[in-house]
Amino acid sequence: MLIKSLHEIPTLPAVTSGLLPAIHNAAVLTSAPTTALEQKGLVFQNAAANDITLPAALGRPAANIAPGDYFGCDGRLYYPVERLEGTNSYYPLEFTRELFSVFLAEEMVPQLATVRLSFDLGMRSFSSNTMAQWVVVLQIGQRSSDITPAPVGANLSGFSWLPPSVSHAITFGSVAQQHSVGLQIQRLADVDGGAGFRASSLSFGSMSACQAPTANGFVIRAKLAQFDTENNVSSPSGFVAYEMLNGKMEISK
Repeated sequence: MLIKSLHEIPTLPAVTSGLLPAIHNAAVLTSAPTTALEQKGLVFQNAAANDITLPAALGRPAANIAPGDYFGCDGRLYYPVERLEGTNSYYPLEFTRELFSVFLAEEMVPQLATVRLSFDLGMRSFSSNTMAQWVVVLQIGQRSSDITPAPVGANLSGFSWLPPSVSHAITFGSVAQQHSVGLQIQRLADVDGGAGFRASSLSFGSMSACQAPTANGFVIRAKLAQFDTENNVSSPSGFVAYEMLNGKMEISK
């Protein structure tokens, strides 16, 4: 169960909810789940042409897995997971949450302008038998448009996501913790018609160089990802809460 406030806590169920761990495994299997749940620590990919259904368990409804998607098993249930690109780590999709997305059009960031975005994020657990982790991710997406069959009108094709500009791991327990996260983007003077950018991340109170936009016209997305629990807790349970505070964005020149 996810709670979106550290202070306005609803009445919690008498039975605690199961928390789900990450799974680290280099071998991905392609088979349907069994009913025995003897496959703890294994990761599967749906290689079928159609969705497969994971059985309901631990108060969770049945879940559909689309072709090509992943699911894992912790010995109690099967659950959808997402792979962290470039790793053998798979994280419970249920605990991934988008906090916000904000689009900055080309006209909003002129030459020599600076974009400053920051917010505080609080986390804590309730009635839990494990410490937990979330990773706060700030990522830039470059806008693209369809150009054929020419001529075409204004349109949005989608976004190409760059490597994270901020990746800030927070480990938390029953005591509320609050951390400041931010991103600063500077547009440099155009050279030969190209728009250059420089970016710095704010994490644990310090600034450092990070992934910048590659062109003007981009979106900044913030999300919680890579949820995990302690390895030595075989049946992690409880409730986790998060709250975003003091969010602000300004553009100056």
